[in-house]
Amino acid sequence: MTFRPTRHHYARDATVAVVESAKWLGAYRTPIAGVLLETNTALLEDPKLVNRSPYRRGWLVRLAPDDLVHDLSELLSGPAAVAAYDAFMTRRGLDDCVHCEGYELP
Repeated sequence: MTFRPTRHHYARDATVAVVESAKWLGAYRTPIAGVLLETNTALLEDPKLVNRSPYRRGWLVRLAPDDLVHDLSELLSGPAAVAAYDAFMTRRGLDDCVHCEGYELP
């Protein structure tokens, strides 16, 4: 896992970290705009913290938001998030999550 520099301003949807697994490499994009205050360097020693403790010790970055109320209003939740995910999967021609254990490519 690599992190971008701290004390840098990031626009909403900008790549702020790169997450790597045995079979996948992907950008972690911030859902809000703001200044990057801190990165969780504990993940460099123990990257599995992301999975074991995603709501406590496995955090990736801490941002000081520019306009949190506005950015949160742009996020989807509930049925709208499910519909957007279904549309994404359909556009990509994916039947299931290609990164899930047990998934077999057609």
